[in-house]
This record gives sequence, structure tokens and C-alpha cells, in this order.
Amino acid sequence: MLFNSVEFILIYLPIVLVFFYIFLIKFKILIAIIFLVLSSLFFYGFSYPEHVSLLLASILFNYQLARLITKNVYKKFLLILGIFLNLSLLCYFKYSNFFIETFNSFVNDSFNSLSIILPIGISFFTFQQIAFLIDNYNKKSEEKNILHYTLFVSFFPQLISGPIVNHNEIKHQFKDLKNKLLEVWKNLSIGTVIITIGLFKKVILAEKMGVWSDQSFSFVQAGGVLTFLEAWIGILCFTFQIYFDFSAYSDIALGLGLLFGLKLPVNFLSPYKASSIIEFWRLWHITLSRFLKNYLYFPLGGSKVGKYRKYLNLILVMLLGGLWHGAGWTFILWGLFHGILLSINHFFRSFIVLFNLKSLFENYICLNFFKILTFLFVAIGWVLFRSADLNVALSFYSSLFGFNGFFLPNHYESYFESLSFVISLLSINFAPIQNYGGGYQILWILIMFCFVWIFPNSWQISQFISQNGRSYEKMKLTKLLFNFYKIKIIKKYIHYIFSMLISITLLFLVINIIQGKQGEFIYFQF
Repeated sequence: MLFNSVEFILIYLPIVLVFFYIFLIKFKILIAIIFLVLSSLFFYGFSYPEHVSLLLASILFNYQLARLITKNVYKKFLLILGIFLNLSLLCYFKYSNFFIETFNSFVNDSFNSLSIILPIGISFFTFQQIAFLIDNYNKKSEEKNILHYTLFVSFFPQLISGPIVNHNEIKHQFKDLKNKLLEVWKNLSIGTVIITIGLFKKVILAEKMGVWSDQSFSFVQAGGVLTFLEAWIGILCFTFQIYFDFSAYSDIALGLGLLFGLKLPVNFLSPYKASSIIEFWRLWHITLSRFLKNYLYFPLGGSKVGKYRKYLNLILVMLLGGLWHGAGWTFILWGLFHGILLSINHFFRSFIVLFNLKSLFENYICLNFFKILTFLFVAIGWVLFRSADLNVALSFYSSLFGFNGFFLPNHYESYFESLSFVISLLSINFAPIQNYGGGYQILWILIMFCFVWIFPNSWQISQFISQNGRSYEKMKLTKLLFNFYKIKIIKKYIHYIFSMLISITLLFLVINIIQGKQGEFIYFQF
């Protein structure tokens, strides 16, 4: 069941929300939690009911193992066993066919692929439970209530594509649900706003960019060769598609959590505003970055094992992060690419500190130059992430870096008549370009840049609402957008205006969804 589907928005969510609050108000918290667990399991099993038993078996196994780790003297052995079995389950479902295909290509054999359907969300609930086992072993977290643990893993807003919730972030909230009734209208209103923003990003922005990016990559996959212009248009469209797609899911998950009085961790915070790859990974998929740092990078020694070992650790962690995203060499190379970029970034920072050059690089011009540079490197990396195989990626890169020539649409030739000498000097030719949407497409891309670089993110907007506008002066770019708030009459009616705007937008989005605009989220694949 998709968050942007008719059955979810108009049937599942209203029914679950109404009955949850009836049970919470009229009965004990226990009844409301049981209902929420059963609703989450129904949500998970809506498309593939057979996977519910796998999820429940995983939950029961990890809960019992955690209880044994708490009480048993063989704690380390049990922890290693738990991590091994969790990863084995993940590897079987997600990587078996990748290993078979890789083995076949090396030995020139033809072992048959397995007929396996990847359980949706397995990467997320596996990592979440591994983190819980490690925290339990280190006496940082403990859960004695199996119902609370089941809800911690299966809570439907975060079950499919994150965020990867730390147990300590949520356990006390389950016990405090009754008290959250005091803030129910505030949570419902802010949650609805965030969900509406998320749906807008998915239904309007991500889906629009997806049409154009799919067109470019499908063309290459079918054996076509893109021009320089087509390749850059295609990768920019995917760069914005995945941004708004994952941002949308993260927003909707946070909003849904608030509807039920639960605050999930922020997982996405304007990563394209980052001025370095280090900062990018602090803002993109925040809870995955946290998991990789706390449960992989630090145990490997982090930055305390010497400069060169630190860089090796970064590359290794990002390699595994790439593999986590997908079973393919393109994902592994994407992880390697980011691992190398992170190592270079850390080396550059060390160089700046060593020679006391920090003030030289912290001016407005340098920061914006590094923001653009970071964006370009991230976009170049997305080619590997999006490509079906290495051949598609290589062909795309060939066009992206101009190895297939520079072409402009035929109708542009008349615009450059006075610059014919420069055009010939740069070896630019004019020809029909199949995968270029003209000025309309360029306008959309410019609008996307405004959204990711200028406009406030959903977290900033939610802070603005929750603090009745008091926080806008601390919100930098948001201050620019909400500068009209200083006008007395606007300040008086801002919440009415905002409520009307959200209502109209939500109605418009629901109409679009009913008409069939409900594509799957990209991170559902992982």
C-alpha cells in the first residue's frame, strides 16, 4: 500500500486514525497499541500477506535474543549470532541472485537464479533491529514489553523506507500516549501540513522529474546515445526526482507519526544546500548515516586509528552503504565514489586546519561555489545509482562528459548566427534532439533549483507553525520567504491563510491521486 494511493489516504488512514483515538480515549493505552500493531501488520501485508510471517518471526527472534543478551553470560556470542542471522536473512532475500549472477560471469557458468520476492522494507527493519541488539548489549537500551517492541519495529509510517529509528527515541513515547492527547490538535494540524507538503513533492515534483529522467535512461538502456545536453537534462531530472521522492516519503512518515502522537527522527534536511560531501551525508538519509557511523565506522576505529586507516574506513563503510541500497555493481561503485569523495573532503579539511586557512574558505562566494560543486558531484554519482547496469552508466557518462559530441537543437542555429566562429571553435553542431523538452523543461529545472536551494524545508515550516511564527527570525532563508509575516494584518490572519492554502493543496493532490498519479517511491526498492 502506497502513501500516495487512494486506498491509503481515503480508506486506511482515516479508519485507523479514528479508531486509534477512540481506543486511546475510552480504553487503556494497551488496547490502542494492540490496534496500532495490528493496523501496521495489515498495512505491511496488504500487497504480500506471506511476508507478514517473516516480519513477525524476525521481531520475535530479535526480541527473545535481546532478552537473553540482557540475562546471559554469553552476551557477545549471542550478539554476534544475532547480527549474523539478521544479515544472513537480508543477504538471502536481497543478494542471492546478485551473488549467483556474479559467480556465473566469473566462471562462465549458468547457475539458475532463485525465484525470490524481496520482502518490502527488509533492509530497514533488519538494520533497526541490529542497532537495537547492539544497544541492548551495551546496556544503552532495553525493552521488556514485547508489544512495545513489535510496534517499535512495525509502526507503519517508518516500516517500509525508514527512518531507521533508534529504540531510545521512541520507547518512552509509547508509555506517554495518553499525555499526548493534550497536544492532539496541534499534532494533527502539523502532521497534516507535513503530509501535504510530502504529497506535493511526490505527486507534482518527483513524478514530473521522473517522466523525463526515465525517458533519458530508458533511451540509453535501449542502445541509444544521448547528446551532451540530453545527458545533463536527464541526470538533473533524476537528481531532483530522487530528492523530492525521498524527501516526500520522509515528510509523510514524520507527519503520519505526529498524527498518532509519535515523533519520529528527522531523516532529510535540505541535503542539496550542503557545501561539502561530509555535510551532504549529515543531511541525506540522516538515520542511515547515523547507523553506518555508530555501528560500523566507529567499531572499525573511526578516525582514531590513524589518518590513512581513517580514509580506508570511510571507503569501506560507504562501499557497504552502497551495497545496502541495492544488489548490483552500480550501487557498489556509487558507494565507492562517495567513500572516495568523503576521504578527499576530510583530507581537504585537515589541510585547511593545518595551514590555518579556515577564514579564507568561509566567505559567501566560496561557500556557494562549494555548494554548487557538491551538487554537481552528487548529481554525477546519481548516474551509477540510476543506471540498470555498468554499460548504461558508461554510455551515460560518455555523453555527460562530451565524448559523444556537443549538439544543440536545430532551431537554435538561427540564435547563434553571429557567433558562428565561436560555435565552430567549440565543435558545437546542430541536429534534431529527441530527449530534450525545450524551454518548458529548462523552466521546470530552474524551479527545482529554487525549491532545493531557496525555499524552506518542511522541518522549518513545521517549526514556524508550532511556535506560532516566533521562530521565523532564526530560520535564515525561511525569514526571506516569510518576511511578509511582519505586516500586521498578515500576522493576524496568517494561520487562516495557511490553513486555507493547505486545504486547497491537499484537495488538489487527492484529485490528482484519484486520477492515477501514484507512482511507487524509489526507496521502496531497498
